[in-house]
Amino acid sequence: MASTAVLRGSEETQELDPANPGLAVLSAGGAGQALAIVATYDPAQLPPAFLDTIRLLEKTNVISLVDGFTNAELEMRLEDSHIVFNILLPKVNACGLNRVYHVIQPTDSAETVRGTLSAGSRFFWHLRRGHYHPFVDSVKVEFLEITASENEFDDAGYPIVIPSEENLLRNGAIDLYVSSDVENLKRYGIRLTNNSKWDLFPAAFYFNHSDWSIGAFRMSPSSIFTHNELWLGSKIDTYYHSGTAGQFEAEAPLQKEGGTLTIGFGDGGSDPISFCLDKDDQDLDVGHMKIFFSTKPVDLRHMEQESPFTGNRSTFRVQNAALDTWVAIEYPIIQRRAL
Repeated sequence: MASTAVLRGSEETQELDPANPGLAVLSAGGAGQALAIVATYDPAQLPPAFLDTIRLLEKTNVISLVDGFTNAELEMRLEDSHIVFNILLPKVNACGLNRVYHVIQPTDSAETVRGTLSAGSRFFWHLRRGHYHPFVDSVKVEFLEITASENEFDDAGYPIVIPSEENLLRNGAIDLYVSSDVENLKRYGIRLTNNSKWDLFPAAFYFNHSDWSIGAFRMSPSSIFTHNELWLGSKIDTYYHSGTAGQFEAEAPLQKEGGTLTIGFGDGGSDPISFCLDKDDQDLDVGHMKIFFSTKPVDLRHMEQESPFTGNRSTFRVQNAALDTWVAIEYPIIQRRAL
């Protein structure tokens, strides 16, 4: 059983015939996609243009203003002339993060407000969506610290990367102490083991709760990575994406009955994973690693988005993506400043 990861999703299950798998569709969510917000500000203290934008976003199902905190995912309030966002997800609050590290101004343009909350809506929607199939119980996820050998080298002359034996994914979470010295960041990798009866195509995304960015790692169907930068927790990248093969039949990267896939070391071809805290006064960051597994190749990179606070605030629409039977598992990565 995959006790090393937290499964999020509905209670619905499917019977899966390896020769003829069922069909599950990821589609636009409509009203169900709306980000549930409790607004605790006094409307009389805000510009009419801001309130008009909020009403438009609610009318178009980007957000849903709810009464009380019980069903809300986010609180929007006015503090020191800023609009701040308090996170109301227990799975994030339990890790110690209660507020987004960025704010907007009530006097910001309608485009800025609309773009920010549209990105927030996408972020929570993709994080929320889930589905269960029993084959996920046969997938093991390991998060490992890796080091470079001092006396073993590959054919290109680079040090061999050695994974530790200790799985840092414990009780459904990864809790790390990160250095503020970028030159001495620890590096990590992931190992997936598939003990199910079906070949699987994984796509792993990182959801950064402090800035609403979602990563999409670019990877070719031949399992050759095209991204060569060091992964930092605040950047838009994911650890792995198996992609699609177009008119060709793609070989599943995660083979059935004991197949393994490494990310950040080994034959996976990707760079090691590292984390840093961007802000000098930031002692904690929390993100969720969410891994989609499907029985057919599918391109989920449309989920990618930059932080609306520091990058592109364009309004996004969720694209339809048809998969054969699929599941998604997720677990938090907590990053604490090392003393």
